[in-house]
Amino acid sequence: MDLKRWLTGLLLAPIVVGALLVGHNGAIFVLLCLVAILCLIEFFKITFPTLSLALRVLWYFLTIGLFWLLYSGEIHLFLFVAALWFFLPALFVILFDPRPSSRKVEALAIGALGLIYICVPLVMLGLIVRHPAGNIWLLFLLVVVFSGDTGAFYMGRWVGRRRLHPTISPAKTWEGAVGGLVSSLIAGAWFIHLTGLDTLNPLTFSLIILLSIVAQLGDLSESFIKRSFQIKDSGRLLPGHGGFLDRIDGVLFASPVLYLHLAIKTLGVV
Repeated sequence: MDLKRWLTGLLLAPIVVGALLVGHNGAIFVLLCLVAILCLIEFFKITFPTLSLALRVLWYFLTIGLFWLLYSGEIHLFLFVAALWFFLPALFVILFDPRPSSRKVEALAIGALGLIYICVPLVMLGLIVRHPAGNIWLLFLLVVVFSGDTGAFYMGRWVGRRRLHPTISPAKTWEGAVGGLVSSLIAGAWFIHLTGLDTLNPLTFSLIILLSIVAQLGDLSESFIKRSFQIKDSGRLLPGHGGFLDRIDGVLFASPVLYLHLAIKTLGVV
């Protein structure tokens, strides 16, 4: 499993880094949109495997619309498309399958959750890219989160004894969580020093710590969803990692934190 894990990482890393460093913003937005759709496919498979194809396709097209708005700079229309995320599927159900059913309401609610849980954080990544040096900030986020994942995985395997949350994820330990935090700190500080992205000060270290903590909470949250439906991995597209949702669960929780940090920084508060 370790070999598959590392081979998958080594294959994906050049694509992601290349898109961020040399790719046009359009390529980055296409990549984010693709990841969003793949994660939605996995999310719907976990939470509502009998969800109608028509509703799924409708939500995939709305996802493309969100990222098209992001690319074209018409982000002020985001709330309009977000409203359509519920209104159009509800209209579809009312017109073409109007028999009342709690399962249909559940399907609409799960679709709305997909917007909030997956699409909104990934749209925030696109907004981060629009920030000055935004592609480097996004790479910084990935370095912090993924180094934390790796540190937690190996530290938990080597010295993990005390269960972090056995009800949700029996394999995770407090030792692994601390190892992930330390790994994120080292990798994040090294990245900032190497790139000159920001000044290494208490605020920067606090940001790295916060990103690492919320990323681990994102991992636990996805584990909670999977365990609620008796699912081990969200998919099999990434050997050694599971699915795309397994790989970016921490990024989904960390992206709003970095987005808020940069927004406050732009306002000159920090």
